[in-house]
Amino acid sequence: MKDDLDFELTILPSAPAFLSNEAKLRCLKRLAARNHRQYPQYDGHWDGPEWVLVKVTRTIRTKMGVAFKRGETALGRPSGMGWTVYSVSNRCNTAVPTKNVTVY
Repeated sequence: MKDDLDFELTILPSAPAFLSNEAKLRCLKRLAARNHRQYPQYDGHWDGPEWVLVKVTRTIRTKMGVAFKRGETALGRPSGMGWTVYSVSNRCNTAVPTKNVTVY
């Protein structure tokens, strides 16, 4: 099982079609948890049902660089006037306007 997870994590965030949406969501949650396991305040942070699989519809750049490439599959949850989306490349949550997010 560990080998399967490691394989799936290496192909994210491009998320090829042969992975089910459920598998993509599970992998992204595990990847986020793995990236932040040294920070106890994030223990269980991505476990809730509010986190869903989303597609970012345009390239999003932040001060840390490119957070999302156009069409990237990501882990997101609604928040305020937009979405909080976890950036695998920047390893942090990023605020993304609703118009730039599509829910799978």
